[in-house]
Amino acid sequence: MAIAPGHSLVDRGSLTYGPLLRRLDLNMAFCSFLLESKLIALGESVAAEVTCEGGSTVDWSSIVRAAFPQAVVSAMRRPLPTGPQYLPSAPRQAFTVSNVQQEDLEEFLMVVGHSLTIEDRLDESHALAPHTIPLEPGGGFVRTKLGGLVYKAKDYTKSVPVRNQKAAGEILDWMTEFIDRHPRYARAHTIVTVPSSDPARKETLVTYLGRGLAETLGKRLVLPRRIVGVEARKDIDGSRPEFNQEQGATAVLAGDLQGEAIIIIDDLYKTGDSMAEVCGLCRKTGAIEVLGLVATKNATATRGMDLLSWPWG
Repeated sequence: MAIAPGHSLVDRGSLTYGPLLRRLDLNMAFCSFLLESKLIALGESVAAEVTCEGGSTVDWSSIVRAAFPQAVVSAMRRPLPTGPQYLPSAPRQAFTVSNVQQEDLEEFLMVVGHSLTIEDRLDESHALAPHTIPLEPGGGFVRTKLGGLVYKAKDYTKSVPVRNQKAAGEILDWMTEFIDRHPRYARAHTIVTVPSSDPARKETLVTYLGRGLAETLGKRLVLPRRIVGVEARKDIDGSRPEFNQEQGATAVLAGDLQGEAIIIIDDLYKTGDSMAEVCGLCRKTGAIEVLGLVATKNATATRGMDLLSWPWG
């Protein structure tokens, strides 16, 4: 089973760990990840139990149901028996799944378990990695491998779309693999990019990724256009002023998305303002399902949450 570059499944005892984030900013969406997933065959059904961590209230049975429309998913009254390494503080969700092969469900839970699941205004949203993790308590932050790729690829001088083609290509590979292995994302019709905060910038790392995904996966590409300059809503250090929600619409989307499922992509997710604005544009033009995928999620101001357990560097 292929894992994206830099992704290696790490087992600590019986637990398979993923990234850990909760609430990041005052107006930030919540994030969660899977600590552990257990599957047990029960006749023609599979009993699934996920142990999740984070501030999100994501219903994982709904995530599974959306990925496998043919599945019959039912909540279990009692959780599965726990092992000696079970973490009692982490919430568990137990449900049965029928009409889905156990190996397909296991593969899917591995894919989403290697990402941050973000609870925002979209129907489903994921970041492939935190942008930074702490060196040690009080010791500052260091970029994750994928965070480093975003930093290398993104052009902060605004002179070229992509600063480092090799790094941009690796990010594209990670995003392509996630979409290809996530059934709900794989079914989407269209890739939609988040536009630059500068109306003069037509081509960016995000448009590069959008074109690559559309070409590789055979999907339509829609490029919203910024019509009003806005203060940058995100950067590497998270030091710029936040977007003023009262500015109103600052971008337009040409074309019709009537009846389509779409994936909004971006390179770095901080407050979620940019993603939310593009989501609104897509819904107004007829999109019936709006998914989100970003390379990294900004991890500053984590309100004391420990990211030291991030296993993939």
